[in-house]
Amino acid sequence: MDAATRCPKCGAGMAPLERFCGKCGFQAKASEADARDIGARVGLKHEKQTHQQRIKSGRTTILVVAILMTLGSVAIYVINSGEVQKGRREIEAARGNELYDQGKVAEADAENRKASRLITLLATVNFMLALCYFGLWVWAKTKPLPATLAALILFITVIAASAAIDPKELVRGFIVKILVIAFLVKAVDSAKKYQKMQEHGI
Repeated sequence: MDAATRCPKCGAGMAPLERFCGKCGFQAKASEADARDIGARVGLKHEKQTHQQRIKSGRTTILVVAILMTLGSVAIYVINSGEVQKGRREIEAARGNELYDQGKVAEADAENRKASRLITLLATVNFMLALCYFGLWVWAKTKPLPATLAALILFITVIAASAAIDPKELVRGFIVKILVIAFLVKAVDSAKKYQKMQEHGI
């Protein structure tokens, strides 16, 4: 009697068509209905794992956006502030100097101050957005659907607002923007399906 006709649990001999071991009662062979049920459970488990992975990827994407926004706000302030400071030094050097038109010096000073305020505003807005994304990243751990959906809407809104101010912003980092949207869309879809599975006790 070969291994194919032995109980996989206790090793006792089994007839070819026997489903249960006569010695230990172990179900060695599944019926067609059982096999279908097992297949369905395996399929659902795989689907659930896929959704969990996509939700995790979406959450990671939110964190990446938050980090990029933080770095962006620092870069905006540091790089542009250097230019403003350079302009301010040139204005101070020209102030009171008879070689320069003092009216134009005053205009340049006003423009420089305006640029400084704008830089501070842009850096602050970027930093506030970064904080929002950090908050959404934390929220996504317990509530993936609303958090990921909010992150997607916020991201698209920021892109639209930036493009309205400067159309060139639409093409800057275009591939990164598309990837972020794609990951977030998948995460939202998976979070929605995963939530339904949980509601049905799957």
